[in-house]
Amino acid sequence: MEEIRRNDTAELIFSDNITLRGIVDDFSANRIVFLIMDDSIAQAKQIKPLSNLIVVANTDYGLKKTYSSVIEGIDENNCMVVENNPSVPVIQKREFVRIASDITFKIKKDGMIFNCTCLNISGGGIAFKTNETAFRVNEKVQIIFQSKDFEQDITVDAIIHLLDKNKTVARYMGLNKYDEAKIVKYVFKKSAKKLR
Repeated sequence: MEEIRRNDTAELIFSDNITLRGIVDDFSANRIVFLIMDDSIAQAKQIKPLSNLIVVANTDYGLKKTYSSVIEGIDENNCMVVENNPSVPVIQKREFVRIASDITFKIKKDGMIFNCTCLNISGGGIAFKTNETAFRVNEKVQIIFQSKDFEQDITVDAIIHLLDKNKTVARYMGLNKYDEAKIVKYVFKKSAKKLR
């Protein structure tokens, strides 16, 4: 899976109804080391080497799916090594996976706060609706995501990219890797549920 990068999130789906959530810690050739997330560690300890699975990875090139095998079970660092089939079908191809969502968030502009409802979200931007008509194309704003959706409040600089009667679209600007990972993690969790 040439497109995979460190910190990409993934679901490791096994045939016995076990699904692990992980983050790419390292990779070489067709082998990937996943740091298993805390809420999946107990289940990960049940997985034996040579177990077959499907890896669904959320990459910058879209949501990728490949058939894999466990090479090394979970270790003392909560890592698991899998070997992937190099032929990777694309499930959805775009710069970032975009998923429908109805979370609420706030936009700050010129010291004023506007309440907004999300229509869809990705690691690169957000489409939303609001009762306000105070935005203009190419205008810089701040988006404030709420802790109830993202584990903690996240403030993101953005630029208004599109306005029409049904929605407003904003693209993130200068998003740091930590905040990007939080947003991508949210998107991945929502998109992975739709694949089941």
